[in-house]
Amino acid sequence: MGVTQLGRGERARDFIERADQALQASRAQGRNRVTVLAADERFAA
Repeated sequence: MGVTQLGRGERARDFIERADQALQASRAQGRNRVTVLAADERFAA
């Protein structure tokens, strides 16, 4: 699963692209994974 957040004023295309990146990262790590990508680097863990 890939998870992200919609940034203020962000285009839908960018949001969906980031969610897809999170999903691809989870797939690359194997089964039963969740990857979270923040919309803003200030929220990144």
